This record gives sequence, structure tokens and C-alpha cells, in this order.
Amino acid sequence: MPTLLVTLAGYTVGITMVASQSFAMGLGLYLILVIALALFGFMVGIALMKAVAMRYEGQTAMPLGEALKNSMKYILPGILVAILTGLATLGGFLLLIIPGIIFGIWFAFSFQALVIDDKHGTDALKTSKHLVHARWFGVFWRLFLPALVFGLLYMALQWILQLILGVRSEAVIDSTASFTVRMVMYTILTSILSALLTPFTTAASTILYIELKKNPVQIGMPTETKVEEPPKE
Repeated sequence: MPTLLVTLAGYTVGITMVASQSFAMGLGLYLILVIALALFGFMVGIALMKAVAMRYEGQTAMPLGEALKNSMKYILPGILVAILTGLATLGGFLLLIIPGIIFGIWFAFSFQALVIDDKHGTDALKTSKHLVHARWFGVFWRLFLPALVFGLLYMALQWILQLILGVRSEAVIDSTASFTVRMVMYTILTSILSALLTPFTTAASTILYIELKKNPVQIGMPTETKVEEPPKE
């Protein structure tokens, strides 16, 4: 959804720049539209995640308007969680690739922890890591396989669109009006495809988060010791 909105914003600004002959006006309008549409896309993602969680747990999802209004309170905390998660994962990659992958899976559910369970800041990261503890590989595959399937599906549909519209990357790029129109159509259609697949990828990670919560791993539980009874005389 954000990709589609930002793409449309880019074309809108391009038309504005040509019509007004002002680069500064076009650039300023583009930045305003990108920020506004990115925030709107962020709200839609939050509302979608909340709706998936409520429906999966047998609750009635909020109406769209109410869901979007409710998502506004998560914008700033969500940006903070995204920054903390990104910094933690980036720190792992700066050490070595493997720690970066490990950290990425540890904190993969930080956003779900915020939206679904109101865990803010570092508490969201701690909640995510706690759920992944002692089952990292199982969580990795359950995150990786759906992402792989949807990624391959997106690539296949993208390739079909390239064939239909005649905009294959190896084709000779020209500047004719026909080619430009086809490229615009291709960009918009691929953005729509991405928006259509987003609910499925969101649902996969959100449902996994809920299932991990239902089956928590006990950490630091003392082992039960058997007390021997004294021999009877």
C-alpha cells in the first residue's frame, strides 16, 4: 500500500512540475505527499495487523474508519520501535552477518507486540525475543517459507506483466510515448500487486505471533528435584 501511494504521488508531482515549470514547487509537493501518504500507509498497516489479530482470535474487527483512527496512537511508538529494531539488527550485521540474522528473527515480532499487546519501546523488543527464545530455527522457517512463497508469486506475476506490456528489462529502452505509458502502467500494476499481497504476509507473521504467545517457552524455571525420604527403621 505505501509503495502504491508513493508511486502515484511521484507521477502526480511529475505532472505538476511539467505544468508549473517549477522544480522547487514540484520537489516540495513531492516531499509533502510522500510523508503524508507514508503515514497513511503506516496507519493502514497497523489497522490491518489489528484486524487480522482480532479476527483470528474470534473477535469482531473494528470498522475501517474506527480502525484507522485507533491506529493513529501507534504512529510515534511504531516509528520508535521500528528505529530500535532496525538499529539492533543493523548492529548485528555490523558485527557479522550471522548475528544480524539472529537479531532480525529475535525482534521480528516487535511491531506485533506494540500493536496487539501495547508493548512500547524496548519492551516490544524484549517481548519478541522472549517469544523466539529456544525455538529460533522453528520461527525462522515459519517466517521464511511464507515470505519465499509470496515473493516467488510476486516475481512470477511481475514477469507476466513485463511480457504483456513489453517492458522486459533486457528490451531496448526507448523514449516513445507508447513505451512511457506502458512503463507507467507496469509500475502502477506492480504496486497494486504488492498492495494485494501485503495482507497475506502481514497475516502470516501476525498469526505466528499469536500462536507463539499461546505456546510460550518457560525461561529460567527450576528443575524439579526429587526429595528422598529417610529410610524407615
